[in-house]
Amino acid sequence: MNPSHVTIRLRLTLLYAVSLLIAMVAMLVVVTLVIRASLYGPIPVPDGTVLGHPNPPALPADIASALDSLRQQVLLTLIRQSAWALLAVAVLSIAIGWWLAGRALAPIATITATARSVAEGEFDRRIALDGPPDELKVLADTFDEMLDRIDRSIEAQKRFVANAS
Repeated sequence: MNPSHVTIRLRLTLLYAVSLLIAMVAMLVVVTLVIRASLYGPIPVPDGTVLGHPNPPALPADIASALDSLRQQVLLTLIRQSAWALLAVAVLSIAIGWWLAGRALAPIATITATARSVAEGEFDRRIALDGPPDELKVLADTFDEMLDRIDRSIEAQKRFVANAS
């Protein structure tokens, strides 16, 4: 796809999705590090001692090996499930981003339709955009003011021509 033909809706969608994914990846890294620190940190045992502190009681080799294997399995499972969750969130964020971008850009379709009508000679058309006083509303109101001035100018010219004849 030619970058000069990428729509603003697609660019906004990608911006939303990438921003969310960066935040999700950062969160997953932090969660993984916290869980890893917890898994490899001190382990309290029933006799009141804490494994992992200086001078812990020695563990039999088979128990230590099983414990290390369990820790690795937990981390691997966390990473796998997080990757699937991240993929699901990516798909969902693209869909929601596309919808949000469409809603945010909807007034532009109204502005464009009115501009086309005016270009075809319908100088009495106005955008009259409803909504919050955001950038698109200010643009539409400015365009309407310009159309009012053009319409008054055309009417004055028509009166002048009528009076001159």
